[in-house]
Amino acid sequence: MTIAAFVLGIIALLLAFIPLIGTFAVCPAILGLLLGIIGLLIKIKRKQPKALGIVGVILCGLAIFVAKANFEASDKAIKQLDSEFQKADQKFRRDMDKIDQDFKRNLEEIKNLD
Repeated sequence: MTIAAFVLGIIALLLAFIPLIGTFAVCPAILGLLLGIIGLLIKIKRKQPKALGIVGVILCGLAIFVAKANFEASDKAIKQLDSEFQKADQKFRRDMDKIDQDFKRNLEEIKNLD
């Protein structure tokens, strides 16, 4: 179990650093965390070496932390991008309204020339 926790911790930690995909690293990290804790409890009871289990639990915990930070950074970036798109849309609409007004004014001037 501790080897599985270690491997899942490495996989989860590597996934956690990938933007937008890193959120999915929580699944193997939680599974590895549970396996690592169970494996550690068994190793403690049997008085066996616990190093691999401890490292696995730490890696899984770190992967969860990094995935959470990655999610928050991605969320902030998406909200900022949405805000910029809204500003650009408002500016576009204002510019189009101005062009429309200018066009109507010029059309009226042309009609008055006749």
